[in-house]
Amino acid sequence: MKISLILSGTAQAITGLATVDYVFILISAVLLAGWLIKTDLGTRSLDKAGYRRNFMPYYLPAAVIFGWLFLTWAASSLAASLTAGLADWQQKFVLFLLLFVNEVVIIVFILAAAKKYFEGVWMVSDCG
Repeated sequence: MKISLILSGTAQAITGLATVDYVFILISAVLLAGWLIKTDLGTRSLDKAGYRRNFMPYYLPAAVIFGWLFLTWAASSLAASLTAGLADWQQKFVLFLLLFVNEVVIIVFILAAAKKYFEGVWMVSDCG
């Protein structure tokens, strides 16, 4: 039952695409296939990258994910409590504004953690 529902939803999504979408998907598939052939299915994709030590704690990726989930929940709860008497569009505006701020905070945290825990993280030209 669920598979047929998924397939019917996929079929509806595909039939709703414009010609530009098909062209974009085709170009993307060709570029991906070319990259996969060039790098032996990605196994040689980092051959030219130099060795960089990192000192990232093992818990940091999970902390970022759970922190993002917690902040998203807190932003949603805060938006619901602050906008209880407002119109629907105003409630959505405040919610999306708080979620945008949430995303900015997470991005800044990730960049700060990368700078702290990864050696030479800002030297992109070294990857050749």
